[in-house]
Amino acid sequence: MYRPRAICPLVLSIGSALAVFAVAPALGQGARTTLPAEVPLPPRRPQTLDQPVSPSEQPPPSAQPETQTARPPLSREALRYCAARWQAMKLDGTASGRLWRDFAQDCAEQYRRDKR
Repeated sequence: MYRPRAICPLVLSIGSALAVFAVAPALGQGARTTLPAEVPLPPRRPQTLDQPVSPSEQPPPSAQPETQTARPPLSREALRYCAARWQAMKLDGTASGRLWRDFAQDCAEQYRRDKR
């Protein structure tokens, strides 16, 4: 009969005994148990990081990549429809070479046409 309450103290006592025997030799050989008196400081910070950057020296804002286009948000129903079609295409192997964002745009247009 399995008694977890009876086994847990036994396992803990065995683990404690093993830990004592594993740590005791290391302490007996003069292992350091405290931190050194002087802890080295991190390297100094470069002066250029402490100075504020003037507005003329700030880099221009990065332009958005051409692949990002503003698309109207899809309804939850349309997203589920397109996601189900995308999963089916991936399983069939007909989605190879296409990206989700391109497929989603085409699917959304088709969904809107079919919905009318």
